[in-house]
Amino acid sequence: MSRLDRLKLARAAVALVAVLALSGCSTAPSKLVGEPSPSQSSTPVEEQPVAPVAAAPKLVLDEALPMAFASTWTPPTFSGTYRIVDAAAGYPETGATYLLMHSCVDPARRCPGTLVAEAAAGMVPGDIIQTADGVRWTLTEQLVVAKGGLQDTDRIWQTSPDSLVITTCEPQGKPSSANLVLLATKEGS
Repeated sequence: MSRLDRLKLARAAVALVAVLALSGCSTAPSKLVGEPSPSQSSTPVEEQPVAPVAAAPKLVLDEALPMAFASTWTPPTFSGTYRIVDAAAGYPETGATYLLMHSCVDPARRCPGTLVAEAAAGMVPGDIIQTADGVRWTLTEQLVVAKGGLQDTDRIWQTSPDSLVITTCEPQGKPSSANLVLLATKEGS
């Protein structure tokens, strides 16, 4: 038996022991699965590909309501998440998906932006964001941008159709002087 065959056999045995242990069966088989009996010839065990387990999203967003593009991005309510949808201005047909929401000064209120900021505090690049339509996005960067500075922040505008830009007020316990911006790319792109 080649070294590769023994390695494959050992992996299969470890997996079987783990399955048996989890199901309450005995973990002491009389022989290893796949081990040839003295009367059988040694046949390599074919390794089956295992589908990767998708990472759980660190942030799941609510359904976004449409909002027309404006020179100042101010969501109309504190309770909703809004998506810039304005074909004349090129959103989202030629660029990224832009989501906007308010955070609340009062920490007892659960505004969408407050929830995003709380989740973002524990996120690092590579973490997963999921939008309400089930699309998964990989966080690439977090920015804090002064109010009025979004238009001058190139990374927000240097995007593709596979980009997600989430913008909310940075919660500060008082009216915010900055925006929190999360940049992400569509998973698998």
